[in-house]
Amino acid sequence: DFSGAAAYFRQGLALDPGNASLRLRLGTALFQTGDARGALEQFEGLVRTSPEYARGHYSLAVLLEASGRRQEAIDRFSAAVKYEPGYVEARVGLAGALGRSGRPQEALVQYQEARKINPSFPGTAHGHAMVLVRLQRYREARNMLTDAMERHPDQPMFPEALARLLAAAPDDKVRDGRRALTLVEELLKRQQTLERGETLAMSLAEVGQFEQAAVVQRDVIAATERMGLDQVARHMEENLRRYERCRTPWRDGEMP
Repeated sequence: DFSGAAAYFRQGLALDPGNASLRLRLGTALFQTGDARGALEQFEGLVRTSPEYARGHYSLAVLLEASGRRQEAIDRFSAAVKYEPGYVEARVGLAGALGRSGRPQEALVQYQEARKINPSFPGTAHGHAMVLVRLQRYREARNMLTDAMERHPDQPMFPEALARLLAAAPDDKVRDGRRALTLVEELLKRQQTLERGETLAMSLAEVGQFEQAAVVQRDVIAATERMGLDQVARHMEENLRRYERCRTPWRDGEMP
């Protein structure tokens, strides 16, 4: 009952207006009710009144990036890391925002620091691998995803990313269509998604089953169009045309 929780947090703040933890909880509860604007106001107020409270900067950064205000998000993630250097989620958030902003070398430094702090945090290994892909260090990315998949067998993001990489990495010493096919077929047994369907098409193409790959890709495109994702469907059509002439695991702007 997030609405009820928000009401009680407001009552608490009326008694203790400077309580940073209460304001953070109120903003979080508002966000959970769908009131993103109200949450943003609370988090902005929080960093004004408690500028050294790292959790406030982090929560504000998450909302800013979600609304497309990436540089502002980077600034807030950076502030969270400044005030709490061991805050792994903030460091991973900063690394991800830097990577998506075309600053992979800076992102790499943050992922490396995050892994020193907590090497078992799943988001660190996944993001680290993605930035290695951005840097075209495909073998390192493959090895990292393989290791993470073994360490975190309950996390599907690792076999998903590994299958995509094995199916379509530009480095032919990294590609392994058979293994990619095995991984994605196992994932599809658990849950069918558009991304997994497209990875299946990529894997089929890599093992030479181009006709079947085209059939699967067309099915995925049709499903995407039914969902009203016409722009995504158009990008998927590009993949359909380029299976035989070039390889790319993720399209521009698509990488997690």
